[in-house]
Amino acid sequence: MPDWILEYLRCPRSGGKLVLASQAVMNAVSERVRNGTLFSVLGRTISEVPSQGLVSSDGRWFYGIHDGIAGLLADEAVSL
Repeated sequence: MPDWILEYLRCPRSGGKLVLASQAVMNAVSERVRNGTLFSVLGRTISEVPSQGLVSSDGRWFYGIHDGIAGLLADEAVSL
């Protein structure tokens, strides 16, 4: 995801800025997918590891990026 677009994106849950997920966050998300413990806020199990992700500036919410497209729906948020 291009850096310039991050200036325009906001977290659907908190309204704060979004930043690219660090490798540590992506590793933690991948581990939770493997363990079957990664869920959206609606309780839907997430079984596919995203290639990248965005994290709210407060570090609370994660949004996966699949094929270059960020899933920025409030119901798709993952609590970190």
